[in-house]
Order: sequence, then structure tokens, then C-alpha cells
Amino acid sequence: MSYSRMASGLLHARRGPGFVLAALSLGALLALGSCALPEIAGSRDTAKALNGSTDVAPTPIYMGEQNVLTLVDGNNANLLCAQQTTLAQSATLQTLSFYVTTAAGSLRLGVFDASGPSGRPGVKVAETNEITPVVGWNTASVVTPTLLAAGTYWLTYLPSSNALHFRRAGSGSVAYYSYTYRPMPQTFSTSPQTVADHWSFYATLLPVSAANAPSVATAAAVNPNPVNTTTATVSVLGADSAGEATLSYTWSATGPAPVSFSPNASNAAKTSVATFTASGNYVLQATITDPQGLTVASTVAVTVNPVRSSISVSPATAAVSASGTQQFAVAAAD
Repeated sequence: MSYSRMASGLLHARRGPGFVLAALSLGALLALGSCALPEIAGSRDTAKALNGSTDVAPTPIYMGEQNVLTLVDGNNANLLCAQQTTLAQSATLQTLSFYVTTAAGSLRLGVFDASGPSGRPGVKVAETNEITPVVGWNTASVVTPTLLAAGTYWLTYLPSSNALHFRRAGSGSVAYYSYTYRPMPQTFSTSPQTVADHWSFYATLLPVSAANAPSVATAAAVNPNPVNTTTATVSVLGADSAGEATLSYTWSATGPAPVSFSPNASNAAKTSVATFTASGNYVLQATITDPQGLTVASTVAVTVNPVRSSISVSPATAAVSASGTQQFAVAAAD
């Protein structure tokens, strides 16, 4: 098999004597990409580690090409290249894997949605940090585990060196354009080159299920409790297989009057200040949400005591005759 580089920079194969190219149809490739293929070595252990469990791990979902393909590709430095794939069900993106035959330079992997013109790559939904490639499968976690709805996506890679070689098939759907090596852009080019091809490149996701829901590491608490002023500090802490930093905390209250929280609905809200507008008995709830949208809640009861802020006497003035009497009323305000 010999190879030639187009003016745009992407490699294409020419059939040579003695070689037979076994190409899959695009439909077959997409079908492979949207179902759980036979596991590669170590994939189940990886899933266990990602889920934070040493027991039965959720069965991973794959999208993309898990097979080591037959054709060699390379010479694609500073080209942002994307291959089309599909996801059959909602799942949380965990890692991206790219097969390398000759290691060189640096590599970035990412995923774009299909919101571009004619269903081409549109908005970046996830990206890995920079990878120093090695020969074989290169697997890297995405910076933030991301919940993906079922649909079409584009697995995207960006190499820094022309000497990086990898595997391709000569069939499928690819979009690419020149892009100087650096973190991937938020949006893909609206006028990329296109070609029928794809690479040994796939994503590993975990299904959305209660098994992946966050948990409460430290229950909700109020300090002080009871409250003798108008404010108190509230706190809670969650845990999740994707990491505590990915969790969002949202506070709410039931009771005799509204309660405000600052901050709220963010990771920083694991410690917040509650401001009360009236005394009474309240129940505060912290809802912990993970990147998949799964939640767990923790509640705490709190009593807000009345706080005397002023006293008024009525009447404010009075004229009383000798040996006379005058009735006064005293009112304290909370």
C-alpha cells in the first residue's frame, strides 16, 4: 500500500499490487460505534476504577472504532480531524482512546456535537488534556465527565507532529481543517474538508443509572443551631465517582418565611450562609447533583429564636394628675 498527502494535508490510500482493502460500510461502522463491542483488555478494570467501585461495575458503553484497523496514516500535524459516530443511549463520557503505531510529539483528543452545517462537527462538548503518545492504545480521561444524550457525535484528534502514525480504514465520514496545535476550539470550522475515512478511535462512557448517583459524605449541618441572629452557616459534602469537584450543591428551605442562601447552586455552595427573615422552625435541604443530572439530598432541622430588636411604649407621652394612674403598653419587636 502506498500513500499520498492531499494539498489539504490528509492522507488517502491508493490500492497497490498484492493488497486487498476490506472496508466496512458507513452504516456498519455507525452500528458498531453505537453498541457495546467486545471488551478490550483492561476495559472492565478501567470502568471499575472510574466508578469508584471494586465490586460489580456498570457495563461500559462505547462509541467509535475499537478495532485496530489495517491502514497506516500520519503526516497530519496541525490538522483538527473528526470522525462521525453515534451514541444509542444517554451516557456519561469518561475517556477517549486513540491507537498509535509510531509515537511522536503530542496529541489532544476531544468530542464535538453534530450542530455544524449539514450535521458536521459543531460545539466542543469534551476534551482531554495533552497526551504524550505511546505505541498502542492511548487512553485519557476527559477533563470533565460529560453527560451525552443519544445522537450523533464527532470524535476529534489533533496531533503536533507529522511523525505520529496511527491506523485508519478508508471508509466512514471525516471532517478536518488546518488548526495550529493547541487546546481545541469551542466550535469547529463551518467549512471543513470532508472525506470517507475513520481511525482506530473510540470513547468509553458509563450508563446513566442509580448506581452512578452521588452520595452524601457529610450530612447537612447548621452552625449555630439554634440560631439567635438572622444568619447561620450551612454545610454539606457529597461524593461521586467523577470527583467531588464535579458536584453542584443547591439549598432550599421550608418553614414560616423565605430563606436565602449565598452562594447557591454551585460547587462552592457546599458551605453557604443562610439568611432568615423570621423566627420559627425550619427544615433546610441540600440537593447534590452530579454531571449526569443524578441527585441525592440531605436535610437538617433548625430553630431560629426570636431576637428582640426594639421596644416601644404606648402612649409615648402622658400627663398624669397627682394620685392619678396611667396604663402603658410595652411591645417588643423581633
